[in-house]
Amino acid sequence: MSTYEPLPDKYFEDYENTETSIHTVSGSGFLRQVGGGIVNCAGNPVNAVPIMPTSSYEVERNGLSWSVRNATPLDSRYQADQARLKQISRSSYCDVDGKFEITGLTPGKYKVSTEISWVIPKVCGSGQYTYRCDAKQGGLRSAYLTVLNDPDKTLHKIIISQ
Repeated sequence: MSTYEPLPDKYFEDYENTETSIHTVSGSGFLRQVGGGIVNCAGNPVNAVPIMPTSSYEVERNGLSWSVRNATPLDSRYQADQARLKQISRSSYCDVDGKFEITGLTPGKYKVSTEISWVIPKVCGSGQYTYRCDAKQGGLRSAYLTVLNDPDKTLHKIIISQ
């Protein structure tokens, strides 16, 4: 794989600035099923992760097959940037109605994600050899949020759906 060029400290410092971490995102996560029912993200974590600039290293890594990716050692500088990214990410949980609120955001671009899923009970096999093989529907859903450096607008709203 190609070599990883670490992100500049300035990128992280903008997100680590506690003086500007005054922003909040509130919203809800839900999906409408084919039959019209609504399923939400109740009880699931919601994560607001700053969007890292795309690097050729990450594009190349993501293009590898799962088995090759797991056998390829990661550049320690890439791992350090990922750990630092995790520290500047913010999270919360969806309530019973699928609503959430994440506080402490700084200006920047975020990917806000949560899992919205349900299970359909199924029976697999044939004859007397049957077993339950539930099918999970839905999955991870995301929306993008840009928080501007505007101290008069600290509340941002978002809907995570499809």
